[in-house]
Amino acid sequence: MERIVLIGMPGAGKTTVGRRIARTRGVSFLDTDRLMEARFGVPVRVLLERRGREAFLRCEELTVLAMDAPEGAVVSTGGSVVYSREAMARLRALGIVVYLKTDAVSLSRRTGDLRRRGVVAAEGTTIADLLAERAPLYEAHADLTVDASRGKPEALAARILAQLTERSA
Repeated sequence: MERIVLIGMPGAGKTTVGRRIARTRGVSFLDTDRLMEARFGVPVRVLLERRGREAFLRCEELTVLAMDAPEGAVVSTGGSVVYSREAMARLRALGIVVYLKTDAVSLSRRTGDLRRRGVVAAEGTTIADLLAERAPLYEAHADLTVDASRGKPEALAARILAQLTERSA
């Protein structure tokens, strides 16, 4: 069974949808943010505050490169993972990369304060700014893009699984 790697903006639903997909498939679920917290001993938000943007990105990259994802696992990534070519190459080698595409309005409603979420962004950056910067990177790395702006997580998980089944048929 192929691994599924979810990429996208904070608030796109990667963790919620990823858990549902893993449960449906009866496989392991890995969240790279949680793996990074376990590896470095602090929440991602604190890691970003204490070490700064560049060090945070390196910690995220190291976590992905060291990650052991079992066969068939579903992996939810941090939103800034697309800044690392090495991490994205590793994730693409693991399995199919699915971009949960969302609009700025939906993201703003879901995320609130970006700093509270440990988002790698310059001071004063809005979710719309971040989306404009990252969207081309997500799209360039995705094997499959799914609109995640609307709908319940259960429906989105089912739609992703259906599209993946269609692709492999």
